[in-house]
Amino acid sequence: MSDLTIRFLEKDEYSRWDKLVDSTEDTTIFDETWWLEAVSDVVQCNIKILGVFRAGELIGGVPLKISRCLCMPTATRIPLSPTNSIVFAPSNTIFSSKATSHVLEIMDGIASFLSNNFHYSVLTNHPRIIDIRSFNWQHWKTLICYTYIVNLAEADFAKLPRQRRQHIRNAEKAGVSVERENCCYTAHTLLDKSLTASGVSTPLSAVQMNQLYLKCADHIVQFTARTPDGKPAAIFVCLPDWKRKIVHALFSGNDKDYNDLNASSFVIWKSIEYFKEQGLNSMDLVGAENKTIARFKAAFGGQLVPYFQLSKGSMPYRILNRLCRI
Repeated sequence: MSDLTIRFLEKDEYSRWDKLVDSTEDTTIFDETWWLEAVSDVVQCNIKILGVFRAGELIGGVPLKISRCLCMPTATRIPLSPTNSIVFAPSNTIFSSKATSHVLEIMDGIASFLSNNFHYSVLTNHPRIIDIRSFNWQHWKTLICYTYIVNLAEADFAKLPRQRRQHIRNAEKAGVSVERENCCYTAHTLLDKSLTASGVSTPLSAVQMNQLYLKCADHIVQFTARTPDGKPAAIFVCLPDWKRKIVHALFSGNDKDYNDLNASSFVIWKSIEYFKEQGLNSMDLVGAENKTIARFKAAFGGQLVPYFQLSKGSMPYRILNRLCRI
């Protein structure tokens, strides 16, 4: 019988979570409580951290958005975040079998807790976490997601595909400029234009974007590409993680009226050059499921990296969800 205790953390225990996140390499900036609380405040959602304890020690957990759907409790992904991954403490053993058992036990406990307490659950693990057998054994569904991660040390203009190099050169010749600025309204305007043109709703209102920028003022970095006469043509908003030496893409958008300037390619490439100069190791372009988007991101020379999204719905939830789609 397992000696684990699984429960949601209280706010005054969040420092313990941050300490756990810092203790392992298999985490990202999206696991840190300052980010989780910022998103919760901006999006107005209930984000909680499910903790796994042994003898009072926090040894694992996962952040989740707690809500209700179809009048049933759900525990799902964190808005604005590519992952809401399981975190587990290092096993402190030289034996690989014990280390594996340590991870599987934590995952098994989380899978059981979510299955027993929620009608629908979704979590998305970091790319480093590849052992998801505990969830498979409990009949969770698995979706393989993809992203492109650029090795900044090896980022070289000469190694880019010929067409991408030409696009960047064309932008330079046309007089497109790229500057760092944190103008949330420019970012929201171009994000909204870009997503609307693709038939997708914008994830944040202009007010929410402003709130996010205010709460994350020390973290968010925005690059804006402008036409020769100063009009914004494309934006690339990033969240650099200086501690782990990786930068994550948050938002990108462009004004289709200036597509012939190739500003979207130019602004991302200039951001790659910037963070390379700053000494970061890699850039996660975040997301490569859409065919068109994947092709665009692939041309920056990144490595295609898979990661796992896990989900499980109860029978009542699946029946109601299907009926609602009829």
